[in-house]
Amino acid sequence: MVIYSKSFSIKSFADGTDGTGTIEGYASTFGGAGDRTGDIIAPGAFKASIEAGIKPKMFWDHDKSQVIGVWDELSEDDHGLFVKGRFIDTEQSQYVRKLVVMGAIDAMSIGFFVKKATRNMDGTRTILETELFEISIVPIPINTEALITDAKSFDAYKSLDAAPDYTDDLNILNRHLSDLKSFLQKGK
Repeated sequence: MVIYSKSFSIKSFADGTDGTGTIEGYASTFGGAGDRTGDIIAPGAFKASIEAGIKPKMFWDHDKSQVIGVWDELSEDDHGLFVKGRFIDTEQSQYVRKLVVMGAIDAMSIGFFVKKATRNMDGTRTILETELFEISIVPIPINTEALITDAKSFDAYKSLDAAPDYTDDLNILNRHLSDLKSFLQKGK
C-alpha cells in the first residue's frame, strides 16, 4: 500500500488561552488543475474518514516522531477539508508554532491512503476516497497555492532581548528547504 501526502493552506492562527496556540485552515482543497504530483482531490474524498470519527495526527513535516498537536475538528465544505487544531505544550511544538506566527512556515500537508481514484486523460489522477491518517505543518507544500491567508501575532516577548535565539535552528531549516527545493526541481 502506498502512502500519499498533499499540502494545503493554513487559514488562521491564534494563541490559545493556555499559551499553546490554535490553528485552522484547509488541509486539502477540491478540484483545480492538479498539484505538483498531478493529483486532484474530489469533493467527498474525506467523508468516510470524517464519518468514522478518525482524528488524524498532527506532525511536524510528516515526521511521526514529532507529534506537535491535535486536530479537534474536521469538516468538508465546497472548498475542501477544513480543520481546526491546537498545538501541544512541548519545545518542538512551540518552535513550530513560532515559525507559523513569524510567517516562516505557512502550509499544511495531508497523509492518506488512496481508497478509490480514477486516472484522467490529461495524466492527472482524481482521488475519490481516502483514508486520512495525518495532517502535518510543513515548510514546502506540494500544492503551490498552499499559503497562510491569516495569522494572528504572538506577543509573548516584550522586547527582542527577551526572545530566544533561533538562529541555528533557522539555518538548519534553510538547509532543509534548500535540499527539498533541489529535489523538487529535479522532478520537473
